[in-house]
Amino acid sequence: MKILKIDNCDISLLCSNNPIIFSKIDPKVSYEWFYIEIMKDDLHLVCILSYKDCFNLDKNSVEQQSIYFTLYKGKKIVAYSYVYFDDESNKNYKEELDQWLSGKNSVFSFWIPDHSLKKFININIKYEFKQNSEMSKLSENNEGHFWQFIDSGNNLSAVVNIYNVSEEFSFSHLCKRNSFFFDYPLKLKLQNQNYGVFDFKKASFYFDHNYGYSPLYSIKEPWYWWHEIIQNGTQVNYYFPHLESMYQVKKTNDQSKYSYTYEISNAKEINIIKKFKFNIFGIKYPKILNLNKEIVYDFTLESAPFYHRVKSFELRSTLEVLYPKKIENLFNQTLIKSRKIKIIKNISSKNEIRSYLNFSQICKKITYNHGKSFYISSLVLGEKQRNSSYFIYVLCRLIDDATDERNCFIDSSKIGSTFSNEILEYLWSECDLLSDDFIETFIQHLSNKVFSLVNYDSAIDFILSARILIKELELEKSYFIDLINGQKMDENFVQPLNISDLYLYCFRVAGVVGIMMAKIFHAKNNLIAMNAAEKLGCAMQITNILRDIKEDYENNRIYIPAELFSKYKIENFSLLFSNNYESIKKNNLINELVNLAILYYCEAIEGLKYIPSFRARLCVKLMIGVYGSILGKIVFDKSIVFKQRIVISHFKKLIIFFKILFGFHPLKVANLINEKELL
Repeated sequence: MKILKIDNCDISLLCSNNPIIFSKIDPKVSYEWFYIEIMKDDLHLVCILSYKDCFNLDKNSVEQQSIYFTLYKGKKIVAYSYVYFDDESNKNYKEELDQWLSGKNSVFSFWIPDHSLKKFININIKYEFKQNSEMSKLSENNEGHFWQFIDSGNNLSAVVNIYNVSEEFSFSHLCKRNSFFFDYPLKLKLQNQNYGVFDFKKASFYFDHNYGYSPLYSIKEPWYWWHEIIQNGTQVNYYFPHLESMYQVKKTNDQSKYSYTYEISNAKEINIIKKFKFNIFGIKYPKILNLNKEIVYDFTLESAPFYHRVKSFELRSTLEVLYPKKIENLFNQTLIKSRKIKIIKNISSKNEIRSYLNFSQICKKITYNHGKSFYISSLVLGEKQRNSSYFIYVLCRLIDDATDERNCFIDSSKIGSTFSNEILEYLWSECDLLSDDFIETFIQHLSNKVFSLVNYDSAIDFILSARILIKELELEKSYFIDLINGQKMDENFVQPLNISDLYLYCFRVAGVVGIMMAKIFHAKNNLIAMNAAEKLGCAMQITNILRDIKEDYENNRIYIPAELFSKYKIENFSLLFSNNYESIKKNNLINELVNLAILYYCEAIEGLKYIPSFRARLCVKLMIGVYGSILGKIVFDKSIVFKQRIVISHFKKLIIFFKILFGFHPLKVANLINEKELL
């Protein structure tokens, strides 16, 4: 195997993309880690899997294994953890990591506590490494430090589940940490951050590997590394400013064939760094650099007294600067220890952290987690109507997400319309015998929706309480069968041919929900009232379709009817995502659905007079105001749907709430109609 070495450089480049675990074949290895970076839309994950932690200076614990993990959504940190294992707790982790890196398993899964000690993080990464045949050739390279580029691409799958634990749950038997004095602000921030399921489907990724035969802090001089996208591939640069030289690795794709090039580049004649900046610890790092193109690093992922990691949002590039000599500083070691969590017992099953939630807690939490607009609107309802509304929402959500939750880690036989039909059968029957398979899957679905690992008793309590409420509300099973028929349309997706096909889909997945809510609100059971409720559901679904155009397209779903593409002479849907494509055609296409949704919202407004309760009428107005505001943003800028998912901020929702409370027309609040149209 070829090894490149820059003169007078401490680090050598290993010219192979097979992951080789050197600490398994040579006990003299001092440190070793595998660096993994995964990116999808606004999600950014960094995970460092260490066989021998490079920050550990304890001579009696040279085998210390650790996991460093961060997850960002946009510019917000969602999860952070830095754990290490003692001799007893590392066995499962080490075995599973060995199996994955050696190509024997395609999935690597592990559980770690969040830094806040209020949540547990479950990470699942699916990537197939090649079986390694090069280990025996490398035993002679037993001195110095080495860097190895492993792979990059855009076809990796990963799922991160972040679960809350109950207030009564104690971490003391599972893990131990030293101090919060340095990290209390981070702990506070994390415990108030999002939890839930974060899906990295067909995600971009970057892997590399570092190891050395002497401590990392023995390297005297700093260096920078960064990866960037180049034509037909990726380039990684390892730059040593004191030597004005760098290692460069390129992975390129030529007619579906990948090739790797490894070289040493002299940087003396190149002005790579255009601008420097300092972090809060005084670490100097490149803010702007220019090798293949100018890259501005505009966001800090991690900052420490001995390294700094930043990213460029626009160009999807990550840069890191390391000052290894600073690792052994006594104060810096204190800071490192305050971040570390010692794993005493590594959990291997989610059963170890399950807890009980009653029926009303589950319904409230799921509605809050997944339907904040509806949740906020429902706060004006009386307690009984509010709780009934939560249940309708939850049952519809469980059915809808049984299809949408599909990923490569879930057995497809346990989700979708088959599972949804099972839910209905058990809820509308008196049978006390529930199959073990159904309960296991149902518990998982509830857990994913609640963002807490609920136990067996929670699932049974939910089913029994749901049966009672279904009878009390006289809920018709036929509405939910319509919902499942809509779900089947998603499972066997075919683009709607015309507006009638689109309406059928909208009726099944949302129109029937509007009718059920009208009955909860005791609306008059006449044709006009039920039609208004149906139209409100369909208007909201068309709003969802417009909002999620980009995401649906990435999942191979196009809900805009084919006849509209013919009408506006648009040959290919993908053209709509091009900035150079005719904006008039795009605007006309979107405008057609916008106008249809506004028409349905207007019909829904006409049905308000059939709802006897002021609170229920106010709830419907709030829903129209909030959802209509999403449509209002699209009216203002029709191209936005091809760039990002539209979100209404909590502050904006609050303004909408007060405007409607003080009598403003919901469609005017949403900027969908003006004063003249109200007259």
